[in-house]
Order: sequence, then C-alpha cells, then structure tokens
Amino acid sequence: MRTIVIVLILCLALPLIAVAQSECPAAVQTAVETTAANCTGLGLNEICFGHASVDTIVNCEDAPDFNTPGDIMPLEAVCALRVGGWQPTSEWGVAMMQIESSAGVPVTFAMFGGVEIHNAGSSLNEMQVWIVNDTGVYAGPGSHYETLLSLEVGDVVKVNACNCTGNWLRLVMEDGRVGWIPALNATVVGDSSSLPIASLDTPVFEAMQAFTLSTNQDAPPCAESPASGILMQVPSDADPVPLQINGVHINLNSTVFVRSSADELTLEMLSGAAQVSASNLTMNVPAGTRVRIPLFEDNVPNEILHVESYSAEDVAALPVSLLPEAVDPTAPLNLEIPQIIGVYECSVISGTGDTSCPAYFVNPDGDPITRMDVEFHYAAQGQWEGSVTEPPTLLAGDYSSGVLSWDVSCNLGSANFIGPIQWWMTVTDESGHTSEPFLASFNCVDG
Repeated sequence: MRTIVIVLILCLALPLIAVAQSECPAAVQTAVETTAANCTGLGLNEICFGHASVDTIVNCEDAPDFNTPGDIMPLEAVCALRVGGWQPTSEWGVAMMQIESSAGVPVTFAMFGGVEIHNAGSSLNEMQVWIVNDTGVYAGPGSHYETLLSLEVGDVVKVNACNCTGNWLRLVMEDGRVGWIPALNATVVGDSSSLPIASLDTPVFEAMQAFTLSTNQDAPPCAESPASGILMQVPSDADPVPLQINGVHINLNSTVFVRSSADELTLEMLSGAAQVSASNLTMNVPAGTRVRIPLFEDNVPNEILHVESYSAEDVAALPVSLLPEAVDPTAPLNLEIPQIIGVYECSVISGTGDTSCPAYFVNPDGDPITRMDVEFHYAAQGQWEGSVTEPPTLLAGDYSSGVLSWDVSCNLGSANFIGPIQWWMTVTDESGHTSEPFLASFNCVDG
C-alpha cells in the first residue's frame, strides 16, 4: 500500500482578462487546442498541465518538478489540484487527468476555469492498526463470511474504512483482495472516528476515483467560454465506473460535466447515463438532464435531488474536443419519450389506506403525463394486483421534469413483514409516448 505525503496546489493561468472581450472566444479556443497538443502523451494515472504558466506550491520537501505547460506527473503524488483563479477577474486555466478505476477502466478528466479538487481515495484514509488478538480477515463485516487470511498478535496493518456500527474495519490485502477484521481485535493508531463508513458493496476507491470538488461560480470571462468545471468521460463500451464526488455516489457510463458550489453539486449528463445516489434516494439519470444535489456542511449530500433538462445553450461552449470519445451534448435534447428515473424508498404501513410514494420522471418534450401503469413483478408472499392511474397526480415540478404520486396500499395479514414488493412501472404522455418499464418497489410494514 502506498502512503501519499505530498500536498500540491497547482495553478494554471490563461491571461484572458488582458484580452479584449471580442478576442476572448479565440483565446479560449487557443487554450483548448494547445492543451490537446500538450497532453497527447497523457497516460493512465497521470496529470498534465494543459496550457499557460504554472505556479506550484507545496507543503513538503520532496516536490516533483512540474512547472511547464505539457509537463506530466504521476497521479499518486497528488493530494490536491487547483486550476485557474478564484477572484472575479481571475484568469482561466486547463489541465487534464486520466485515472484507472478499481475495475481497470480509464476515466478522463478535463478541468478548466477555476477548479479545486482534493483526492479522497481510500488510500488517503488509511490508518495503522496493531493486532492485539489473533484474528481472521473475513470477506465481509461478519465472522460468517469466508476467512481470507489470519493475523497474529503484534501484526501491523492499515485499514481504510469501518462499517456503520464501527465494529468492523476494512483493509486491502497485499494481493489486492478486500477484507474485514473485528475492531475489538485491533488498536487503531489515531482517531478511528475519522474513518469513512463503508458497507460490503462500497468500492475501494483508487486515487481521484473519490474526491471533493469546488468550482469558481463567477461568470466566465466571456459569454462564449464555458463555466468552470470538470468534464469526465468513461468509455461508452465499458461497465459503469463507481465514483464519489462530495459524498455523492455515482456509477458513471460515458460523459458528464460536474460543478460544485458551497451548497450544491451539479451534474449535467452529456451522453450515456449515470446512477446517482444520495442518502436513501437513487436515480437513473439519462443524457440531456441536469442533476442538482443540495449539500450540507462538510460536503454531506442532502437526499433531495432535483432533476431537470438542460438547454443547448447551457452546454454549447463545453470543450468536449478534449475528451478521447466524440460526444454531442445536444443530441439527447431531441428525445420525446418520458423516462422514470427513480422512486423514493418507501415504507407503506399495513392497513392504513393509500400512501403516496414519490416517483421521479423527466419528459424532454414537456407533454402532460396522462397515465401511469403498474404491473406486479415479485413479492415473497401475498397476492398483489397492478393498477392504472389516469391521470397521475403531479406532486412537484412540471411535465418536463417532476414528481408523480404513486399511490399504494398493503395489508400484512398474518405476516410480520413483506418487502420489498417489486413492480414494473411505466408512464405515458398525451402524445402517446410511453416510457421504458422501471422496476420500482416499496416495503409493507406493521404500523
């Protein structure tokens, strides 16, 4: 396992402020073209300065020499990266990065404007522990999981997360496998409360596969230049890559533009799709839409996700030519078919009548949704019937992107618990366009 000891703040500057407003679009285009030329040799787990002068500030003695446009450095040395400036008259910068996910899939980053990104990969959270009782290393957070390895009193290992109770600690073994040890068999060197919480399914994030992000919210130097942010692209033929941005979990397939202010993370899906999760809400977000996720203090995501369509003007200036795979951000805007993107995790109390479970949708043409069809798919027990609602109630938003009421009821009978109960759900708009079936579910619980 590697220990990251170098903290960098990297600043790129393109002197746009000194350029006449009429020359600004050309200056931005020059920056993009120069970056593409300078970073042609960028490889996996590397960062490239794309354009302009470089000012490198470090907090440690051994700093890499990284001060000329076109310089490339290993990603493993970087804890933090700042691109561009942060004042209203700040200059504009560009940098490129390519990471290798834990599944071996490359992810390309193009950072421009004013961007600050801090690595939150699992290795940065590692804490040393001493084994105080002989113990097994298990495949999951429980002694009923397979034993992968044995540790003896006096062994020293590094852990990077704990489970929700704090009773189990996660580590990565020398052969790359992920294991768990009981916390009572180890003494943590440091404050174990700072370890992130992980479940059996939480990925071990490689460098910059998890990060915190801030972007300059000032207006760009001219109307034709893009807002500050990061373009991220996963190859369209690859499996989705798990990422974590400001605490928000994302399984990304293809291309997204990401920005973040002090109180909101914004994702614009330019192609492909992404599964976005915050707290108890997960949405399958299609291309052509913008997701806005409110953030609490310390970049903790709120479970309220706002999804809406973006316009062609919103994405026209993005430098997508920097990405390895060609993408047209305006292509998804021509779709007319509504899509269900998520249903809030809903618990329905037995025998109390209808409960409204919010169902989120997007509909690019904005036609009113006139019908909701629900067909039973699976439950561990009981008899269940589907339903048709004409028209469904619009709880929030409008018919371009909003929330519909899915009214459901249940009765436990002699059972103590039934759930989850799964249903195929579709919606139809007044033009006759019907969504693809979405697998929704709710839990039936005793009141």
